Amino acid sequence: MSEAQEFFGSIRTFAEAVHNNGIIDKDSIFYKIGFDGEHHRLGWVVAPEEGVLVEWLDRAEFLLEKQVVLFVGMGGSINTIKMLKQLLNIDNAYTFDNPDRELIVRELEEIRERHNVGLSDIFVVAISKSATTYETHEITKILRSIYEEEGLDIYEKMVWIIDIPNKGELESRGWELSRMRLLPIQVDGGTDIGGRFTSPRTALFLLPALLHLRDKSAIIRMMSWLREWEMNSDFQDRIWEFGSLVIPPDLAYNRPLICIIMPEGLSSAYEPVRVWTNQLFQESLGGKVKGFDPKTYVAFERDLSDISPFIERFNMARIETGALDKLIGPALDIERLAIISLSLEYITAIIAYLYTKKEGDVLNFVTQPNVQLYKQKMKSIDNVSPGDKIGIDGIIPLIKENLKESIKFVELIYYGPDDRIYDSLKEMGRQLRPDVLELVFRGPDWNHHAFQAAPMTAHTLFVIIVDDQADLSVKKVAQATVDVLRDYNVSHLYLWI
Repeated sequence: MSEAQEFFGSIRTFAEAVHNNGIIDKDSIFYKIGFDGEHHRLGWVVAPEEGVLVEWLDRAEFLLEKQVVLFVGMGGSINTIKMLKQLLNIDNAYTFDNPDRELIVRELEEIRERHNVGLSDIFVVAISKSATTYETHEITKILRSIYEEEGLDIYEKMVWIIDIPNKGELESRGWELSRMRLLPIQVDGGTDIGGRFTSPRTALFLLPALLHLRDKSAIIRMMSWLREWEMNSDFQDRIWEFGSLVIPPDLAYNRPLICIIMPEGLSSAYEPVRVWTNQLFQESLGGKVKGFDPKTYVAFERDLSDISPFIERFNMARIETGALDKLIGPALDIERLAIISLSLEYITAIIAYLYTKKEGDVLNFVTQPNVQLYKQKMKSIDNVSPGDKIGIDGIIPLIKENLKESIKFVELIYYGPDDRIYDSLKEMGRQLRPDVLELVFRGPDWNHHAFQAAPMTAHTLFVIIVDDQADLSVKKVAQATVDVLRDYNVSHLYLWI
């Protein structure tokens, strides 16, 4: 039996024992790296039984009757849906992840005009595993008020998708459970899959897949096909090789800087694929153990000529997921995304497994303790302190003035509603020093997919850019982020435009 087959067999045996029977082997390495406190988080390894999947799809089928579906969530609760919407061009599905009232009102008007529908024809799907996510509740409060202003009952136009045992959190925030429609995130009602591991076996993949395929049997066949590949030894060997590039078992060093190269077939969903992958790796591996400071850069095959010099200069682990494309052969885009997302989840598990065995320090890949740091800061913020006021043209010169020799990456995080400014920042990032890689993201979404790694990062300059027109709730998230970076002495700039 190869090392890969031993790993896949062991993690599956452990996960199924806990998920199906509640049997926990506390001496297992998978207990150390795959539990969040007392909570099991390896449910994504366990394929749901076909009968359970059919039953869940029957409950979710009502969404096919809706003219427009509006998904609301943050981080792992929305990133999978964003990938599928853009990759598959699901015309009647939209995602909201910014609690800016002005932005929400504007986007609702655009949706109504584009589809020639009234507000009553727009159905809301709110998603939060814990049922407590601050931004998700802020967005739903705004939507609720908008619907009520038009005389509509939000309970008839909405479903919450949560871990069902957390439904009391909705009630404590003013929702009447007796009137609320609920669906479980996991098709079997379990609670052992974390947000960033929700593709492809939970509601967050299955709902947009249902809207696209409009055929429950096609989804069932795809899940069966996925399971067959997951058990294939050639597939397992390739995934193991990818993980071993980051943690070479027989070498003294590790490669925490990772470049993941996606197949060109997924490039139509460039932005959401990049964000989803970034969350998976940064939250799973970053900010956990001293001396292991990961950074994930997502590129596509067309970017290879530009990115290759950085891969060599930074000694980055190069994970070419296109090799999986060649292995599985012809496939639909949705099938390709399903198998690549599951593969990347396994790669993070293998990295944590190999690191823990090699270094002796436990690298738990299912927790995200640092995310609580900025959330705790937010509770004490009454007034926002503006950052340094600057025109957008002055941002790059200021960054260049603050670039230390040790900096390899610059992350620009824009907290604001203006797509034009965000697009400008992406273009401007290319003007930085030629030996520095830039990453541009949106806040507050960035807080839910990359903040976990930030407090222990030494090779990155974080540039927090707040739009003066942003909603107060968004400004508070930015302020809390800066406060934590300052507390941990992380290189950063705090700018207002």
